[in-house]
Amino acid sequence: MLTVSVPPGRDLGAVVDRVDPAGRMAAAVDRYTSLTGGTAGLSLLGVQPQRFARVAYWNHSFAAAPLPSLAAALAPPAPPPVTLTGDAVRVTVRVRSLVPARAELAADVVVPAGTGLTPVSLGRLPARGTVTLTGQLAGCPCTLHDLTINLVTGQAPPAVAGNLVLTRLQVHHGTGWTAVDAGFTDASRWRPGIPDHPPDVIRAAAGGLGWRFVTPGNQSPAIVVADRPAVLPAIVSAALTGGRRGTFTGVGLDGGPLPVRPVAVAAAVPAAPASGVIVDRRYAELAAAGNLSGGPSRSG
Repeated sequence: MLTVSVPPGRDLGAVVDRVDPAGRMAAAVDRYTSLTGGTAGLSLLGVQPQRFARVAYWNHSFAAAPLPSLAAALAPPAPPPVTLTGDAVRVTVRVRSLVPARAELAADVVVPAGTGLTPVSLGRLPARGTVTLTGQLAGCPCTLHDLTINLVTGQAPPAVAGNLVLTRLQVHHGTGWTAVDAGFTDASRWRPGIPDHPPDVIRAAAGGLGWRFVTPGNQSPAIVVADRPAVLPAIVSAALTGGRRGTFTGVGLDGGPLPVRPVAVAAAVPAAPASGVIVDRRYAELAAAGNLSGGPSRSG
């Protein structure tokens, strides 16, 4: 395994694809090793599953199943990301109810070679009625991460409650506005931004995506693009599981918590025998929302 530096704005996976188009000699790996807290020593390896299965050292005694089948399980199908281009974005919303009134709609986007989420202010929502809100984009093409309801400065209600229908998303180019497939007709392409928050309901509605929410006044309601599994499938070192089964919290490429679900427990994991968690590289980068400034090493 060689640690390499990638020029700003370039993706290591694209570089590896170019130098090894057959995919049998090299694989891109993002690695983050936690140095603090309860996850100290834990290493996350984000891999290109097919390439990894061909080039990684893997002894048949590591796990009960062969590596190609384990690697394939790391990348189950997920809805496509919502890609934004141009210099502006606008969202049309039908507000059935909103308390408090005049809260703001915002978007968070992930720009190439960024260090996390970039907020895009879209404007204030009415208490009732249809509105189209516009925000400026920079550094795109970029990926839409979420839509968020933010309170206006000075508001401090006990709760934020709303019933919205998102009907259209467009981007602006020099020649005008064009529609973007944001999945507003498919509720499976979005999920609540506050995990395990039952009052949030996302479902199909007449003409768009219905979103009902009730949150405490100190939380911003949000919906997130479901362009990756909510819990990432993983190959996990046996030393980390302690014989336990089920989902557990690992560490992401941004250094934050990352829920993972073992699809296999391995006696040893390459590059991190007793402390490694292997996940799909693209899903790991999406889960980190582009925040790779914490220092994941890039290997090939």
